[in-house]
Amino acid sequence: MRLCVKFLLPVIISWSMLVFSSGVEIVELTESNFETNIKRMKCMFLYATEDNCEKCKLLFHKFLITAQTFERERDITFGKVSDKTLINAFEVTSFPGIVYYEYGSAVPKVYLGDITPTALAKVVSDAMKIDFKKVDRHFALQLTKDNFDEIMDTDKQYRLVMLHEADDEDEVDLYEEIAETYENEPDVVIARINIDSERKLRKQYSSYTYPSFYWYRKGDAKKKKRYGGDLNVNQMISFINKEGGFFRTKGGRLNPYAGLVKPLDEVINKYGKDLYEIRNIDQIKQELEKEIAKLPADQDKELTKYYLHLIDEIEEDRTIETLDESRNRLFRQMSGAGPLEFDQLVRKKNVIQKIIDIIGLHLLEQISDGNIDVPLDADVSYGFEEHGLEFHEEL
Repeated sequence: MRLCVKFLLPVIISWSMLVFSSGVEIVELTESNFETNIKRMKCMFLYATEDNCEKCKLLFHKFLITAQTFERERDITFGKVSDKTLINAFEVTSFPGIVYYEYGSAVPKVYLGDITPTALAKVVSDAMKIDFKKVDRHFALQLTKDNFDEIMDTDKQYRLVMLHEADDEDEVDLYEEIAETYENEPDVVIARINIDSERKLRKQYSSYTYPSFYWYRKGDAKKKKRYGGDLNVNQMISFINKEGGFFRTKGGRLNPYAGLVKPLDEVINKYGKDLYEIRNIDQIKQELEKEIAKLPADQDKELTKYYLHLIDEIEEDRTIETLDESRNRLFRQMSGAGPLEFDQLVRKKNVIQKIIDIIGLHLLEQISDGNIDVPLDADVSYGFEEHGLEFHEEL
């Protein structure tokens, strides 16, 4: 049921607004100020949260990046809403939620897609009836004295922060390439601080040459590493991949190692010939389940179950050709998938390809009587390249 603008009457006309130094205004929307804001807006884009929602906190920087992308557009208002009356009226049922009003409309809509800077920028562009292709999109979050604590006071995410001077435009452009690479990763924040406009934040760091870079580990909100070298996009992507266990290539694509779980691959490798001959399947599944039980709690359970699902399909169809069928099914699902779903499908495709490669190597070994040059335990690095950067601990 769509909600008309007149569903609420103001109780007390009072409203608060957070004005970030970058020019972004985030309205704190409540039942009491709703009528005031709805009257003055032409287009509105809201981030709906609920108390104790950890995911809401971790994804807010994606929303804030979108707001900074459109900071020069005066016809749109960005806001946050946690007022339960408004939440219920908007009919938001999952969090964080995105509620928006198209240009000139009094009827709110709820966006149910992925929360990434590109996906949200597309929704905003459509709502404002502007050409998405002409939007100068941002991917690195600009930190200010107003948003710094909210974004950085967390031990749930990795964070890379660049300190730069106002005229470091070329360096900021290169840094945006790094940020774009990780726009679909909720566990890492790529941020920057303009030291000329944020002098108070500058004092929190010891650098005197710019740009300079700081890396914050997941699990420690305050401790950071400092790197004072030149900005090298590929090296820094390699560093972030290795530190955070990511598998991104420049531009944001996933490399062929994304989704692979090494202990499970080792089980598959052990039984490569058996899989081809469709035998000892119960034993293979038992060993996979044993290794899955040892994995960290934050391991992607959908992917570990997918290993078992593929073995079940091989057992049911009595042929490894079912792997090709599963891969083709994933390709069909990729059409029209959102960015996060697309990434997960790529990870699953990589799992299928790994199993196919392992079986193929066993067959090659069998055909050549064991005299092959390619070891069955190749790719032990699982895609983590040396980055060549020296980061130094700093309290």
